[in-house]
Amino acid sequence: MDTDSFFESPFLRFVFSEFGELRRRFLWCLAILVLVCGALMGLPSWEHSWVMDISAWVQARLLPPGMRLVFLDPLEAMLVMFKVSMVVSLAACLPVLAYHFVAFTAPALDRGYRWFYTGFVLASVLLFALGAGLTFFFFLPLTVHMLVQYGLAAGGVAQITFDKFYSFVFLFLLVFSLPFEAPLVMGFLHHYNLVPASTFRTSRLKVYGVLIILSQFVTPDPVITPTIFIVMTILLYESGILLCRWL
Repeated sequence: MDTDSFFESPFLRFVFSEFGELRRRFLWCLAILVLVCGALMGLPSWEHSWVMDISAWVQARLLPPGMRLVFLDPLEAMLVMFKVSMVVSLAACLPVLAYHFVAFTAPALDRGYRWFYTGFVLASVLLFALGAGLTFFFFLPLTVHMLVQYGLAAGGVAQITFDKFYSFVFLFLLVFSLPFEAPLVMGFLHHYNLVPASTFRTSRLKVYGVLIILSQFVTPDPVITPTIFIVMTILLYESGILLCRWL
């Protein structure tokens, strides 16, 4: 790409001209995230903090009765609690982050696009939240219980560390929440005549095949979670086709 044409982009010119505003909003968002993360880690006390209560609630909801996590080195539990507090802080501050993102970028667009752009960002946040909620309260407990029971039936003893457990939870939430953005992306592509709805309909079988292959790379086990992933993503793909008819 030609360098001169790259910097002639109206959006990039807007970003560079408003760099001070961008820095101000970035620092505000960073300060809010640090404040919330610090409160989760240190209040009301270090040993009985809010992140400890959140972690205990997550474990009680996802782990089988009587099962407890283990740690293999003295720092493991503390580092994991810090990661949990960062993820919870990001989720709690997501509306604020989305507001600052829209408030900064919307003026760079024509007035006719601003309403659609704002609605698109808002819908993407809500869909991701919906996906994370359904995943955490339905798909994740079902999957964890199935995997633990399978390991016990195979003759093993369940000893799951803090790091392995929360890494699995975060990965599972991300993998199963991102596909909820698919209908919105498909509607966007159709609305601006980038990809017609007929292409989505005629490409069903190809997309289904890609999803079957992809499920083996983004899920932690070979049978249970891939099946859930495939069914969920196919339903979301069909929802995207229906959305294209309404736009």
